[in-house]
Amino acid sequence: MNRESRFTWLQLIVGASYWASWPVLVVLLYKTSYLTVTEGFYLLLCAGSGAVCSRLLGTLASVYWSTVLMRYHSLAMLLVALIGVTTMLSPQIDIAWFYFAAFASGYGCVIYSRGFDLSLVGSTVDLSGQSMPAGWVIGLIVLTTFIAQLLAPLVTMVPLPIDQSYWFLTVASGHVFSRLEAGDGITLAIVPTVVAALFLLFILKQWVTGPSVYSFKLQNRLSLKPLLSKNRHIWYGSVLYNMTLGSFIGFSFIFPLVLEVMYGHSTLMLVWIAPFLAILSRPLGHWLGTLFGGTVVTQICLLLMALFAAMAGQQISLSETSQDMRYFDVFFISMVGLIVTSAMGNGSVVVTLNKIFPAAHINRALSWAGSIAMIGAVYLPLRFGLAFANGNVDSIFIEVTGFFSLGFLANYWLYFRRHGDFYNP
Repeated sequence: MNRESRFTWLQLIVGASYWASWPVLVVLLYKTSYLTVTEGFYLLLCAGSGAVCSRLLGTLASVYWSTVLMRYHSLAMLLVALIGVTTMLSPQIDIAWFYFAAFASGYGCVIYSRGFDLSLVGSTVDLSGQSMPAGWVIGLIVLTTFIAQLLAPLVTMVPLPIDQSYWFLTVASGHVFSRLEAGDGITLAIVPTVVAALFLLFILKQWVTGPSVYSFKLQNRLSLKPLLSKNRHIWYGSVLYNMTLGSFIGFSFIFPLVLEVMYGHSTLMLVWIAPFLAILSRPLGHWLGTLFGGTVVTQICLLLMALFAAMAGQQISLSETSQDMRYFDVFFISMVGLIVTSAMGNGSVVVTLNKIFPAAHINRALSWAGSIAMIGAVYLPLRFGLAFANGNVDSIFIEVTGFFSLGFLANYWLYFRRHGDFYNP
């Protein structure tokens, strides 16, 4: 791994972790009674929309602009983090600033495409030298979700030397190590403060060591336009990618707030379990895909995802009150199972895409499919926000179950059927 690859790796981890911390920040804002349930989901919607726009910007950018974005990424992220700091310092600030800060946080995802450019994907056609494997780039979204949901609740307990920076809980909260009672103070601004400090260090590093040597060969980077216009499998693959990685992103995004609202549980002590298991299940899905076939493993994962979604919806429909703890255990297990199997399915979908696309095309195809998958962080917060406003949350899981069932049939028809478009069991 060369110097640019290591630096890109660090910037992706820090920037995407800040973006992935917004579900935790929203739950804490809800626990301080600053916002309503619907406002919380719309705040997540803004964060997801920012990530989608940034991913598409990075994916569609030319080689020149991709390099420009990379050179000034640390400075841009420092400004993004400072927006978050100034927003979270005052408990009396208008919620519109939170919408803006959440949207801006998605900019941390803009250099995912650069990470794919720096991946060899088993071929030297794109780069000279040793670089960051594509599987690591894909798995970053899972890793950063785990980091954010485990550490963000802990970091907010660190005090800032500013009296007005405290937010006071109206209900109990906590994290994996301890519990906070109602009336205790937390400092939300410490999360973007840490991010700003890290990116300031990155800027100083670039100033001291000089700009990275960008070894990318301009003439060898394939254009995305021919793939989008001439190869229908990039669209089919993007749908499967959205069903798997998009579901992981979307449900990981809404899970903390849904659990908090539905069951009044101290969710921040538990929600990190799902992305932690996903870190293990995604490479497991890839390994099983190489062993038994990517399409076979994807079929099984889509079936399990539909079953888990149906189970979660059933628990909500059975609940007689908004915090009926009799159904908490099964609902929690169902949601964790849904998140874990979606990550596993993503690993097997990547195996399928590696068979469909040649090595020279696969990094561009994965970059595009990953950008489409971010839509999960837009649709699910929007849908849950509307459902909580209308009081029909269980209907979402009926829709999602149908969506996964259609994916099961489409995957069979296109890739598992012997006379399908691209038979590769």
